[in-house]
Amino acid sequence: MGSLLQDLKYSARMLAKNPAFTLVAVITLALGIGANTAIFSVVNAVLLRPLPYKNSDRLVTFWGSNPQLGFSGPASVCDPDYSEWRTQTRSFDEMAGFREATANLTGVGEPARLTGWEVTRSFFPLLGVTPVAGRLFSPGEETPGHDHVLLISDALSLSRFGSESAALGKTVKMDGEFYTVAGVMPAGFAFPSRADFWKPVDLAPDCHNSSLRIIARLKPGATMKDAQKAMTLVAHRLDEAGHKNRYGVWNLSPVRLVDEMAGSIRPSLLILLAAVGIVMLIACANVANLLLARAATRQREMAIRGALGAGRNRVIRQMLTESVLLSFIGGGLGLLLATWGRDALVSLIPKNLAPPGFIGQVAAVNIDVRVLVFTSALVLFTGIIFGLAPALQASKPNLNDALKEGRRTSTASFASRGIRSVLVVSEIAMALVLLIGAGVLMRSFIKLMNVDPGFDPQNVLTMNVELPDSRYTDATQMIAFEQNALERLSKIPGVHHAGAVFGLPLGDMLIRGDISIEGQPAPPPDVTPSKSVVSDDYFRAAGMHLLKGRYFNVHDTQTSAHVAIINETMARRFWPNRDPIGQRIKPGFSHDQWCSIVGVVGDVKQSSFAEKPSTALYLPYAQAPGAFLMQDISFVLRSDAEPLKVADQARQAINAVDPDLPVFDVATMQELVFQSMAEPRFNTVLLGIFAALAFVLATVGIYGVMSYTVTQRTHEIGVRLALGAEHGDVLTLVVGQGMMLTLIGEAMGLAAAFGLTRFLADFLFGVQPTDPMTFIGVSLLLSAVALAATYIPARRAMRVSPMVALRYE
Repeated sequence: MGSLLQDLKYSARMLAKNPAFTLVAVITLALGIGANTAIFSVVNAVLLRPLPYKNSDRLVTFWGSNPQLGFSGPASVCDPDYSEWRTQTRSFDEMAGFREATANLTGVGEPARLTGWEVTRSFFPLLGVTPVAGRLFSPGEETPGHDHVLLISDALSLSRFGSESAALGKTVKMDGEFYTVAGVMPAGFAFPSRADFWKPVDLAPDCHNSSLRIIARLKPGATMKDAQKAMTLVAHRLDEAGHKNRYGVWNLSPVRLVDEMAGSIRPSLLILLAAVGIVMLIACANVANLLLARAATRQREMAIRGALGAGRNRVIRQMLTESVLLSFIGGGLGLLLATWGRDALVSLIPKNLAPPGFIGQVAAVNIDVRVLVFTSALVLFTGIIFGLAPALQASKPNLNDALKEGRRTSTASFASRGIRSVLVVSEIAMALVLLIGAGVLMRSFIKLMNVDPGFDPQNVLTMNVELPDSRYTDATQMIAFEQNALERLSKIPGVHHAGAVFGLPLGDMLIRGDISIEGQPAPPPDVTPSKSVVSDDYFRAAGMHLLKGRYFNVHDTQTSAHVAIINETMARRFWPNRDPIGQRIKPGFSHDQWCSIVGVVGDVKQSSFAEKPSTALYLPYAQAPGAFLMQDISFVLRSDAEPLKVADQARQAINAVDPDLPVFDVATMQELVFQSMAEPRFNTVLLGIFAALAFVLATVGIYGVMSYTVTQRTHEIGVRLALGAEHGDVLTLVVGQGMMLTLIGEAMGLAAAFGLTRFLADFLFGVQPTDPMTFIGVSLLLSAVALAATYIPARRAMRVSPMVALRYE
C-alpha cells in the first residue's frame, strides 16, 4: 500500500509538471467517457433497469401478426376473447385488460380534455400499484350501472382539488356523466402511459369492440414457450367457436413487458452505444499516442531507474499508475459532462420513438449506482488499455544509449513508431466507419425532407375537439355541430379556408375497411383504402392537389346524389386504363348506397413521410352515416398570417357553438411535419455528433503523430538536406508517410463500414446502406483533412536548417 501511495504521489507530480499534456489528455478522455456515460444512463433506464412493478420480470403482453394484412404489432382483442384467455390459460398467475379512453372534463374549472384508461379490476393488483389516497375498484364496481367511479392522477388531483385527500369522494362530470373519485394514484405511475384517470372497463358480451389490450404475469417457473403454447391452444379453440374473419387467423405471441416498453428505441440506443464505444476507443488511441511520445522523452529517467535496481514490473506499475490516474481525472470531468449530456439527450429523444410507457422510463433517467459502476469500470479499463503499450515500451530502455551524455533524442525505437502508426491507422478506420454511418443517415434525412407530403403546411392551423357520445348521440347532431363550427371559423379575419376531417395527415387516426366497386371483385385486404369524412372546404384548407374532377361543395347534402373523392393511388390501382370520374363504389360499414366518384386528389402522407402511397377514399361530412362520424374532429384553418395568431379566435368560435367542449392539440401543420421527422432527426443528429467528435479526434491524432515524427527525425532530415536533398523531397517524405497511414486506415474503415452500415438499413429512406456517393465523399473528405494535418508538420520539416539539425540534441 505504501508503494502504491508513493506511485500515486509521483504520478500526480509528473502530470502537474506537464500541464499541456495533462490538459489535452484529460479533455480527450472526458469527452469519450462523458459520451459513453450519458448514453449508458439512458440504456440503463430503458433496457436494463427492472420495471417498477410487482414481479416485473414475469410480466408479459401480447403481439399479434396477420400475414394477409402485413400487420405486426400490439394485439387488441374483443372482450369475450379476453374472458376466454383468462379462464382457459394455465401459464399465468393473473391477467388484466385495458383500453384507451378520453373524456371532456367540465364543471371543475375550465373545460379540459382528459386522457385515461378503462381497466379491469385485476389491473392494479397485477402491477402491484396502490393509490396514495383512497382505494382501488371494488368487485361490484366492474358491472354496468355501478362503474361510475374513478381513480385520478396525482397531477389532476392537485390542479383541480388542491390535494390528494381533498379529491376523495368528489364528484366530477366527464362527457356529461358524473363520476365519484375513489382514489388518487402515485405521481410516478405512468403505465401504459401517463394518464389523467382510470375507470372500470365495461366488458361487452360481443366482439363489436376489439380494442382491449392484455397484460399478464407468468406463473413461477413458467416460460415464454409455455405461454406461447397456451395462447396457441386458446386461439384454435376460439377459431373453432366461430371467431374467424375474412382476414384469416391472427397469430398471437407473448412478449416480455420490458421489451414491449423499450419499443423501437432499442435499436437506436444500441447503435448510439456502439458509436460512443468507437469514440471511446479513438480517444484511448489518442491518449496512448501521447503517452508513447512522452515515454520516448523519459527514456533517460527510466534507464536511471533500471540502473538503480528498479525491475521491469516496477516500471510498468509506475507507468500504469500514471495512466489510470489520468483516466480517473478524465472520468471525473466526464461524469460532469454526462450529467449535462444526459439531460440534453433525453430532451432530444422523440416521444413517438417508443410505446407510451417508455416516456415514464425516460423520466427516470439518472446517474445511479449502476451507471457509476459502469463509469468506474470504463475509467479503469481505458486507463489500462491506453497505458499498457507506453508502459511496456518504457520498461525496456537501452541503458547504454539512454545514459550516454550525448545521445540524440531522435532514436525513437522502431517498435514505438510502429505502435503509434497502428494506433493512427485504427483511429482513421474507426472514424471513417462513424462518418459513413452519419453520412448515409444524413443523405436519407435530406431525401425525406424533400418528399412531397401531398399538402401545403404553410400558414395552416390545426386543432382538435372530441364530441362526447352522451350528448352527441346521432349523425344529425354531429353534422350540425361541424357545420356551425365551420361557419364561425371561416368568418375569422385572415382565414381563407376552414375545413374539418377525421384522420388528420401525419396523425395516428385512420380507418380502413372493405369497399365494393361496381363491376369489379372485392379488393384484397392489403389494398383496402383508408376512409375519411371531410368537409367541403377541407382540401383547400389543407392545400391538397386536385388532379381530376371537382372538390365537394355545399350541394353535396344528405338528400343529393352521394359522391366520393379518391386519391391518385386508388385511381391507378382500380381504374388503370379508365377515367375514374363517374365510377361507383360502396364505402362499406353502414354506407350501403352507391357513391359516384367526382374527383381525384393527390396522394397524402397520412402516417409518415417514409410510407408508401396507399389507397384513400374521402366522403363528404354531410352525407356520411353515423358509422363514419367519429367523435374526434380535426379542424384545419388556412390563413394569410402566422397561424397561431388566430388560435384564440378559433377556440372562441368553437366554444360559441358548445361552451363545454375543450379544444386541444392546437398546433400549426408545420409543427406536425417537424414532429413527424423526429425519429430520423434524432438518429441523424446524435450519430452525426459522435462522428464529428471521432473525426476531430482522428485528425488531432494524425497531426500529433506526424508532428512528433518530424521532431524525432530532425537530425535525419538535416542530414538529408546537407547531402543535397531538396525541400520538396522532404515535403514528399513526410506527407507521403502520413497519407500512407491514412490510406491504410481508410481501406480498413471502408471494409468495416461496408458490413456495419447494413445495421442502419431500417433507418434509411431512399438510400442504400452501401451508398457509393457517401462512401466516396466521406473518404475524400477524410483524405483532404489528413493531408492538411500532415502538411503542417511537413512544412516545418522543410524549414529545418542543416547546420542546426546536425547538432540537434
